[in-house]
Amino acid sequence: FTEWRSFLDVPAELQPEPLEPQPPEAQSGASEPGSGDAKKEPGAESFHFSLCLPPGLQPEGEEQADARGVAVHFAVCYRCAQGEYWDNNAGANYTLRFARPADAL
Repeated sequence: FTEWRSFLDVPAELQPEPLEPQPPEAQSGASEPGSGDAKKEPGAESFHFSLCLPPGLQPEGEEQADARGVAVHFAVCYRCAQGEYWDNNAGANYTLRFARPADAL
């Protein structure tokens, strides 16, 4: 929203492995929000984090409820003993956009 003139570092936490083997349908990640169909590589670790809209960016009131310009861009950094590794979605950054919930039928 400010083209990186401002930013906030958000820590991530290691996601613990399940204690028991998961059936193949549970490993697809389809039940987890935002996980898509990503396959986990052997030996890979998973992390989770939460992002919140900064004050003033969340649409207020009905007139702003469909604001398509509300977006948060982010990249991921992993720091370990071997170095610092960045993922910025091949230079495009990851983007979260505000979407108004659909009205119930």
